[in-house]
Amino acid sequence: MGGFYSESEFDISKIKNSDRNIAEMSRACVDPAYREKNIVLRLLWMGLDEYIKKNKIDILFGMASWTGTNPEKSAHALSYLYHNHLSPLDLRTKIDTEKLAKDINPKLTKLNLLPKDKLDIKSVRREMSPLIKGYLNLNATIGDGVFIDKKFNSYEVLVVLQTADINPQYREMLLSLLKRRAH
Repeated sequence: MGGFYSESEFDISKIKNSDRNIAEMSRACVDPAYREKNIVLRLLWMGLDEYIKKNKIDILFGMASWTGTNPEKSAHALSYLYHNHLSPLDLRTKIDTEKLAKDINPKLTKLNLLPKDKLDIKSVRREMSPLIKGYLNLNATIGDGVFIDKKFNSYEVLVVLQTADINPQYREMLLSLLKRRAH
């Protein structure tokens, strides 16, 4: 299809050049009328699990975002990701500062806003979305940098999930919960 959406914000060359089977997780919008009980989200997760198996996907990657354009509002969460969940060097993506809006200061794209010893875990939990917490529970890692996307009124990190590293207990618990609630 000519490229990946993630390339509009991040340098993903290490993932693309990894000689592994890759797939991008992209944005999904669900009409509010269908959000009750997260049925659509559960179906999306079950479909993604089947896709991974059927296509022998080694690496999933894509964006996870916060609302707004001020990453400092999530300083504890972003710094926690930097200090504890950076992707391995051979797959670590980085922000493409050339693709930032002209009025965005590239210094605002740093993940390491706070030193590790200054992190407040209550703030980390409060600032982090359930989706990102779920990715971390699956053993996902994070690329280096946060992209400020004025067009979507969001700031985003790039999530990298090596399917061989998926936490098997969390995966099974998630899938059994999803299947049980879908019935």
